Amino acid sequence: MTPNDDCLHAAAPPGFSFVEAVRQHQPGYGGVAVFYSSELRGRKVRFGDCSPEIETVAVRLTHWTNSHLNVLLLCIYRPPHLSWPNARQKLSQLMKKAVSTPSDHVVITGNINVHLDDPGDIQMSSVQHILTTNNLFQHITDQTHVEGHTVDVVITNTKVNITDIDVQPPSVSDHSLIVWSSTPASTTKKKPVRSEVCPSVCPSVCHTPVLYLNDNLFKTFLSI
Repeated sequence: MTPNDDCLHAAAPPGFSFVEAVRQHQPGYGGVAVFYSSELRGRKVRFGDCSPEIETVAVRLTHWTNSHLNVLLLCIYRPPHLSWPNARQKLSQLMKKAVSTPSDHVVITGNINVHLDDPGDIQMSSVQHILTTNNLFQHITDQTHVEGHTVDVVITNTKVNITDIDVQPPSVSDHSLIVWSSTPASTTKKKPVRSEVCPSVCPSVCHTPVLYLNDNLFKTFLSI
């Protein structure tokens, strides 16, 4: 996957822009991306290189007509075959940096390839410790992989409510499509944002986490 990859442009709905992070150690394959409405002002935030342990892309979003509220979105992917101690350290650094940035609302999504539904899994215990330490919450509890287990995440800080979670059966990928609604925790009357994380957009980026943001509803989310 590259910034000029036809696959990314083909996957973008009309009126959407994207940010991406190329898999530097494997050019032409893999990486992570976030698609967002062009009616939003997006600024890519540097969270380190797209490392082998945890691939990451981050974007800070505001609406063109309202800059009072901003949302920090991270899309992450952890390859399952690489060293967990190194990945754990990288994940911990990312979470700590996410909550320390000047953003009211934090959403982290993607595939970390840890069995989060298994309390006896040592990797799951490590992830839970990282989340608790940074006051973050993982909202997905259903199985998200064709072979079972919860490996995909929608993580937020306390200022974001997540509702209407729909984990759809795997089809074009071995991972589920996850759709959810979100609202600022401080305002319960706002119309929710409908978002989705998709495991792939075309064969050349199969298994790549991709986040889509609904444009009209997201404008409502930002109009506080």
